[in-house]
Amino acid sequence: MTDMSMQQETTAWLLNLGQSLYAAIGENDLVHVIDYSEISDLPALLANTENSVHWQGKELNVINLAKYLSDRTLTMLSSEPIIGVVAYQSDNYDRPQYGGVLMAGIPAKKIVNNSQACELPEPVQKWRDVAISCYSDEGRPVPVLDLPTVFSTGLS
Repeated sequence: MTDMSMQQETTAWLLNLGQSLYAAIGENDLVHVIDYSEISDLPALLANTENSVHWQGKELNVINLAKYLSDRTLTMLSSEPIIGVVAYQSDNYDRPQYGGVLMAGIPAKKIVNNSQACELPEPVQKWRDVAISCYSDEGRPVPVLDLPTVFSTGLS
């Protein structure tokens, strides 16, 4: 029997990346959501692994992880694409940096505990390049993104 007091819980955002791909980020990592109507160059964002948009006076690097992981253009589900604006630090003492993750739907808040840990899904090597760990949610593996790595490494 598992002692519930020994299980560490945290809150994460579940991101629908499209192509039946999901990933998670920490609760405090998601700072804003940009609606599809605010995205001026949507075809370029869908077709490329990396692109950029303007957000609050900043040039925001936007990552299309579905394109990187499946090498296919993002297929939208029942909703229009959105961009999750994320904050990350390369080092504990660095100022926050911002990036965007292209998503196929609104992120969902989830409570996660260490008993949900699981192996990375296919393609394992590509996930290993961008994820720090993985947990199971409703029977599917959900890699947890390593945001400094995602945005400091050129995805191709």
